[in-house]
This record gives sequence, C-alpha cells and structure tokens, in this order.
Amino acid sequence: VETIPEAPAIETLEADSAESALPSAPVQAAPAPAAASALTADPNHAVAVAKTMRPTTIAMLLPADNSPFLSAGKIVSNGLVAASKTSPVPANILMIESPDHVPVDELIDAAVASGADVVVGPLQRERVQALVAKEKLPMPVVALNAVEVPIQNKVPENLLMMSVSTETEAKYVAELAVKTLPPKPEPAAISAEGTAGSTPTPALAAPTETGTSDMQAAPEAPSTEVAQTGATAAEAAPAEAPRAQVAILTLDRPWERRIEEAYKRVLFAAGVTYDVYVLNPEKLSELPKGLEATLDEETSEYFHEREKIIRETYKDDPRRLKRQLRNLEGERRAKIATAEPPYAAIFFALDAQTASLIRNRLPQKSRLWATSSSNPGDPKTSSSAAALAYDLENLVFTESPIVVRYDAQSFEARFGTAMPYSLAAKRLFALGADAYEMAQQWAIGRPIIQFHGESGALEVDRKASPYVKRTPQTIVVKGGHLVEVEPALVSRPGALPPIREKKPAATLDVESREQLRVPLAVAPTVTVETAEDLPPAPPPPARPAQSAPELPPPTPRTPLE
Repeated sequence: VETIPEAPAIETLEADSAESALPSAPVQAAPAPAAASALTADPNHAVAVAKTMRPTTIAMLLPADNSPFLSAGKIVSNGLVAASKTSPVPANILMIESPDHVPVDELIDAAVASGADVVVGPLQRERVQALVAKEKLPMPVVALNAVEVPIQNKVPENLLMMSVSTETEAKYVAELAVKTLPPKPEPAAISAEGTAGSTPTPALAAPTETGTSDMQAAPEAPSTEVAQTGATAAEAAPAEAPRAQVAILTLDRPWERRIEEAYKRVLFAAGVTYDVYVLNPEKLSELPKGLEATLDEETSEYFHEREKIIRETYKDDPRRLKRQLRNLEGERRAKIATAEPPYAAIFFALDAQTASLIRNRLPQKSRLWATSSSNPGDPKTSSSAAALAYDLENLVFTESPIVVRYDAQSFEARFGTAMPYSLAAKRLFALGADAYEMAQQWAIGRPIIQFHGESGALEVDRKASPYVKRTPQTIVVKGGHLVEVEPALVSRPGALPPIREKKPAATLDVESREQLRVPLAVAPTVTVETAEDLPPAPPPPARPAQSAPELPPPTPRTPLE
C-alpha cells in the first residue's frame, strides 16, 4: 500500500496536473447536525468549518497493471485526485493495486490497516458483485459500478454503488419520452398464438432468433414479441391490433442490445407498445418500410392522378417526362415528411455516426430520443462533430454535464489539469470527481446525500437503496449546437417545443459555467438552468480604428548627367 500526501500527484493519461485557478464548491463534511446546517446556510462558513476538520483518508482500488480496466481506472483516479486538490481540505489518497487473484476482502483489509476512512472502488463489475454477496463490510465503500441485486438479498449496509452506465441513461430518457406520448390505444387483441404487439425485423435487418434478443431478457421484459421473420410491424401484428407507439432502432451488438433492453423495461412497465428494428450496418441507406410515413388515401390518389396526366402529356418527350416525374416525386416525399408518422417516438440505441446516417430519412414529426452514446461531440472543436450535429437535428439525448459544459480552458481552470480528449474519458473523469464528494460524505455516515456533480445530479437514501441515482443533463441538438434544456421542457406532450439557441452548452465561458454550477453544500434539489435563462453573451469589444502607417516622403531623384 502506497500512501500519498494531501495533494497527491498522479500521472494522468492526458497531461500533468496543475493547481486549479478556481476554488471548488465547498464540501459538506461536518459530523454534527448543527455544523451541517451551517454549511447549507452559508457556503463561505462551510469552508471555514471544513478547514478545522481532519482530512479524510480515501483508499482507491486500482486495477492491476495487466488488467484491461487499468486505463479506465487511471482516468477515474485522475478525476478523484483533481477533485481533492481543488477541495477546501484535500483528502489523503491511498492507491491500492487490486490484482485479480487477490480477494476483494483482503484489499479492503489492507485499506483498514492503512488507516483509510472510506474505500472508493472497485471498478470491475465482477468485483462489485463479490462485495454485494458479503454480509457486512468493515468500512464504508463507494463502488464504481452497479450490479442488479435480487430484492430478497440483503446488501451490506455500508456499501454504495454509483456508475455512469448508458443503461441508467436509457431508463431516464425513456421515462421522459413516455410523458410525451399521446393517449394509449386500446389493448391489442391476442392472436391465436397468444401474442400481442410485435418486434419486427425488416428485410434489411440482421436476423435474430424468435421472441427475444440475443442477450438474456430481464425478468420484467415484455413477453408479447412475435417471431422475427423479416415482416414489418404492420404486417406482423394482427389486423385488429393498434399501431405500436414507439420504435427502437438498434444494431445486433451487445452494447446496443443493453441499451435496447433498458428502453424495453421502461416501456413495458408503462404499458407502451413498441417495435424493435435491428438494422443492418451495410444497408443503412435503405429505410425500413415500417418507419416510413404514409399518405392518406385521398392524397395518394391525387399524386397518382397527376402522374397519369404527366405521363400522357409528355409521352413524346422523354427528357421533360423524366424531369416532371422527378419533380412530382420530390413533392410527394415532402408531403410524406410532414405527414403523421407511424411512431410518435423513435429511440436510438446507436452510436452518433450510425444515427446520423438514418435520421434524415425518418419522419419529421417523430420525436427522437437517445443516450450519450449518440452524442456527436463538440461542434465548436471538431468539424466531423459539427457535421453530425446538423444531421441529428432535434435529437434529445442525455449526457454528463462535464462533457457539454466545459471547453479546454474552463476545464483546466476548474480542475487544474488538461481536459481528457475522448467523450468516454471525460465521463470516467466525472465519475472519479463525483466519487470523491460521495466518499467524503459517506465516510462520516451521512445516510441521505444529494449534490450536483460532474456526471449529473446525484442523490441516494441508503435506508431505501444502495444505488446512487444519477440524473444526467438533457441536451437537444439544435441548429448544429448542443443546447442544455430543462427536462420539463422536452417532456411535454406533442411536438418538440421551440428551442432557443442563445448560448450553446458546449461553448459556455468560465463565468457562465460557474453561474450554472451549484455549490455542493447548497444543492438539496435537482435544478439546472435552461438555455433560455442564460444571460446573453456580451458584445465583443470594439477594435480601435487603426490608421495606415505614415510613409516617409519620397527621396528626390537626381537627374542623370
């Protein structure tokens, strides 16, 4: 076990750390209730109270050098150390290597022997599963992953589980989307085979087995799926069954399937019918027929009659006939784009690149929802991200605030270290920063913890659940920008409300970022400023008029003799 001083220096994956230029939010670390109320009432007094306390000793379990999780573990540790260094009272950090062959009990015993107050980690799911199976733990532990625990099983009382998984984001965004759906249709009639509803795989989709996905379905997953035979949803469902309200677009890969399963659980619990389209990555240019909007009978007949007239009028002029038919097809497609969509909402279990290739062919009136996996990136710093952002217009997705609220300058000013390059690394850094604050409060046995973190608004009531609930930031892609919005704004029934583009989330300056950041000690509820509430950007300073430099007078020429 290696003991690191109060201001630990850990080798980062991006760049060496430097002292932060901005103070972090005060830490709630008073053991007495009176002191805690003082912290909430006066953040400045919170700093003074915190400085009189003994620094917390945090032991972090790092994956072994030969572990595939080592890189992720280092990024999480960078976030934890950066949060400590910018705290009013930096903690003592112990880094404990955790080889796979060493039981997790021995690692925690090593932390106890080293004088730690709380353990952060492990990161690996199977290690967290081993902790959950224990009857009790010798000290408070903040695990960096979450595993499902049967209701009848008892979890150790001093164990918390937090994560930044996309499955939790999928659950959150699905709950938002359900609020926007029109009234539920009448229950589907049960066919002779005992099924209602459908899970289509169009002709272009990759085949999967009958009934469920290739991953083991959750116990509460719907059992009303029909055989995936290549038919569209309308063809597969019984004639008397109402149309499904939601379509889920996914790929036949484990990561996308996990997001799909999370969507399905929420929809099934809410009684919402849905269809699943498993897309073929090699045929993304072809839109599944079940996703296309259709014209009503009267409008279809109108276009049919016009086509007959055009063919009769220009039958002797092939060039003009081809041009007129092309124009008519353009009109028909424009009419279809604004027609009533087959699905009120479409969920993406796709990466940003794949989502951008199919989004423009979807009906304009369908509401589009996704997790952080569909985040196109910062349009201000990447041309490819800017192109993806324009393709994903009106997409609503969730993300960790650290990803969308900082640029490189404000990130370094806040954390005293260079900003991680990739989106995944930023989310892991946020997990470490939030784990630091969670560990500080869990070390003193606080059962109810709430604060606005870098991965979202976090809250936990240990008497009710060992899981830390994370509410991510809600983002709308608008005009090629990523705009932060209140969840209530996008969860209204009907069409997506107008989104003002005063100041894109990804371009906030340091001052605006500090205004948005709620101090940890005074954040009892979850509130986030909307893009509409942000102060207007100050006009750029006027440049002084510059006169042309004064040239010396020309030298008189001497005539040649």
